Amino acid sequence: MLKFRDARTATSALLYGYEYGMDLFSNFTGYLNQTDGDEIFQRDRRFVLGTKLAQTWFTEFNQREMENRLGLDVRADFVDVGLFSSQNRQILSTTRSDDATTVGISPYLENKTPWTDWFRTVAGVRG
Repeated sequence: MLKFRDARTATSALLYGYEYGMDLFSNFTGYLNQTDGDEIFQRDRRFVLGTKLAQTWFTEFNQREMENRLGLDVRADFVDVGLFSSQNRQILSTTRSDDATTVGISPYLENKTPWTDWFRTVAGVRG
């Protein structure tokens, strides 16, 4: 994470990425539905990349300190999911296997104003 700050502004930038995987085996009824059993295997693999960028301006309103922030969040998910028939954790057939890519882009604007020592407002809008 990069952060820069002076008396009137602050800038932050974060870049992140991670990988995720899950294997789930389930056998709900124990051979009631077919001769090979009804065990299923669900696979989920994901790779995620993203960034968070923000610029903050420190100003005054009615002799009160105020923060105005403009930001952008971007995230991309690369997904590989599958559903398989299995027996003893060995895949017998593929029910469904899909690859998907999703990208989320979310700009936002936020205002923080402390009115007293115990009361402040935070107002914002996100696209």
